Amino acid sequence: MHYWSSKEDSLQIKYWSSGVPKVQYERINDQYKWRYDYNKDGTVRFKLKVRQSYMIDTITTLDIATYEEHITVERGIRDIPEGDFTAYHYFHQSTEPVIKETGFYHNGYKTGEWVKIEYSGGEKKMKANFEEGKLNGLFTLYYEKIAGLTERVKIQGNYGLVPIKTAIWNTKTRQFDPYIQSKIRRVGKWVYYNVIGEEVEVVFYDQQ
Repeated sequence: MHYWSSKEDSLQIKYWSSGVPKVQYERINDQYKWRYDYNKDGTVRFKLKVRQSYMIDTITTLDIATYEEHITVERGIRDIPEGDFTAYHYFHQSTEPVIKETGFYHNGYKTGEWVKIEYSGGEKKMKANFEEGKLNGLFTLYYEKIAGLTERVKIQGNYGLVPIKTAIWNTKTRQFDPYIQSKIRRVGKWVYYNVIGEEVEVVFYDQQ
């Protein structure tokens, strides 16, 4: 599924029992909208730039009792993420939203640098890079902020596609055929640091 998983759209706005809308839209231009998702108390859960498209889904289910397949077709407008995404920490009271996560979508997939941010202090908690929705590139995990100390890296390394040798069963020859499948794995040099920034462990991961 390459589009946003929610089925909310501008033609089907739903509300919490409190009367607060779950989703609202703000027009940017003829192609894009800002989508705002809300918590039950009306605070913003996330803000996302989207484009909307009419989609048709075909869902196949198997009846275990009869072994019959049933096909269901769903049609409707879907939100496809296409641009900036900002999520906010949850609050039980009305206050200025505090950013929890930032990133960017392209054609429905996480793309480029994504950052998760601590509730207190606004320090980075994690920074990762994505390509077509999958981890790819530099990944950094940070220690929690301590007063008087600068940003402290805990773990740092890269993710990438690695060819994995496997096999699939050939029903005609009744043998396993060799098969190469690419998987996202840790690659190259990964470094682990202690709280004062000293390297405590270095691990090298094969890329094949």
